[in-house]
Amino acid sequence: MTTEGQKTIKAEDAEAIRKEEVVDIYAALLDKIWQRAIIILGLVTIRAIFQRAIRSTARDYPLVGDLSVSGGGLNIGDLRARVGEREKEVIRQGFEGLILNLFDLLAELTGQVIVSKLFAQELTVVSDRKKEVSYER
Repeated sequence: MTTEGQKTIKAEDAEAIRKEEVVDIYAALLDKIWQRAIIILGLVTIRAIFQRAIRSTARDYPLVGDLSVSGGGLNIGDLRARVGEREKEVIRQGFEGLILNLFDLLAELTGQVIVSKLFAQELTVVSDRKKEVSYER
């Protein structure tokens, strides 16, 4: 038989796990962006872009300031250590803001060329889905 206190601890543990899952999902996505972009732009350029996006996003979402960039990619250790202090929605919004800032920077620097190359497959899927929706009407 469990006590009310034990149930509360388990609920808190479950929430912490869900927050960590959100961090893991966005970290994996950002890693894929890093891996694709580094091939096209090189290490120095992609590091500078990620660092600028982090600084810019951290103005609105301070938790993003816990991220750092190294030669191997994005380091999420400091953010992960403090994930329990954050609301899940704030974590999600911070990562989404970072990704949008990355896209904006890439598009601004290259006139959409790099963004198109990085996400050609994803853009095709979205475009095909829009066509399917318009035919259904």
